[in-house]
Amino acid sequence: MPSVFMEVWLSSLFGWDFKAARATIFGAGTAPISWISISDVAEHAVRSIDGPRLANRELPLGGPEALSPNEVVKVFEKAAGRRYTVKHIPRLMLSLLSPAIGLFNEGVASGMSLGAQCALGDVIDSPLQRELAVPLTNVREYAERVFNA
Repeated sequence: MPSVFMEVWLSSLFGWDFKAARATIFGAGTAPISWISISDVAEHAVRSIDGPRLANRELPLGGPEALSPNEVVKVFEKAAGRRYTVKHIPRLMLSLLSPAIGLFNEGVASGMSLGAQCALGDVIDSPLQRELAVPLTNVREYAERVFNA
């Protein structure tokens, strides 16, 4: 069970516009999150296939550092060489509107609910994950990859 995928949450799907230097943050943006790359999760899955010690075990997965969304914006600003315009969506608004929006659009409601939950943070420090020693992508590497693409 992985933490927040940086390729999803730090993308246009959730209000990040790299070219225009704009970011959307759910809540205050102060709660740390163990951002993880999809490719790192895939590597853990591959290694788990033949790992007998992982059979029938839950493997919490987090990235190499826990950064708040506000800290992530600073990483992207440094990689882009310019300041970002940041829009915060209050967590309470997401929580309250999600059920009503769900009556019309379940996908949007689900995203709002996930955003509200994500605003609380998601720090994962897994001894089993550390034991597997899979090299992990950090947010700075992801940001550089985005701007070099």
